[in-house]
Amino acid sequence: MAVVHSPNSACPTQSRGRGTRTALGGRVRQQRSVGDSTDVGAPPAPESTVVDASQSGHQSNASGTWSSPGGISDGETLLSVVYAFQAKHRVGMADSNPEEHCGIGIRGVAIGIDSFVWIALLFVSILVAGVFTGQVETSAQGLNTDLEEGSASMALGLWLVLALGYHTVMEWQFGKTIGKALVNIRVTSTGGAGLTLGTASIRNVLRLVDWFPGLYLVGVVGIAVSDRQQRLGDRLAGTTVVSA
Repeated sequence: MAVVHSPNSACPTQSRGRGTRTALGGRVRQQRSVGDSTDVGAPPAPESTVVDASQSGHQSNASGTWSSPGGISDGETLLSVVYAFQAKHRVGMADSNPEEHCGIGIRGVAIGIDSFVWIALLFVSILVAGVFTGQVETSAQGLNTDLEEGSASMALGLWLVLALGYHTVMEWQFGKTIGKALVNIRVTSTGGAGLTLGTASIRNVLRLVDWFPGLYLVGVVGIAVSDRQQRLGDRLAGTTVVSA
């Protein structure tokens, strides 16, 4: 064993074949390898006391401070639990209250209300046709219109245009007619988006086919056999009627 004097220390350093022992301030430190040192004679460091927290996932050190595994604080863990509960609750609410497709009954009520708009548009069409053909008479009771065959056909055509235009524009702009708004239903695409002018036009022009042979018989059958309660116009336009 050789004794080596350090120029910066009054304490000698003893060298051995397997390591070096240095006397520093009354403590002996033995270095066994690079990066691996062991204090000999030094007081042991206080060990942290681990509390069994298998139920809560927390542990406490000697000072009594609680912490979660991985260095996450107790407050962060609580917030994570709250956020997870809220997200699960929102998903559960969405699953329990899906968008409901509307059947024949409620849609029939909406059509009944809209029929008053059709009647008003019919009177407008007859008056316009009478004025255009000069077959309007003024009397003490008001305006009288006696349409001949050609004028009556004109009035009927104008009425169909106005009625279909009413449904098309209202569903394109608002997703609902007056009747649908009063019963709280609306028209959407099958993907849930609003209608374009094209899809609204296809849906309502095919209303003429759904009406045959009368009282929407084709449309009623189509709704009855459809999973999404779609009549023919809805299927070809890619639309459906749902609760608003």
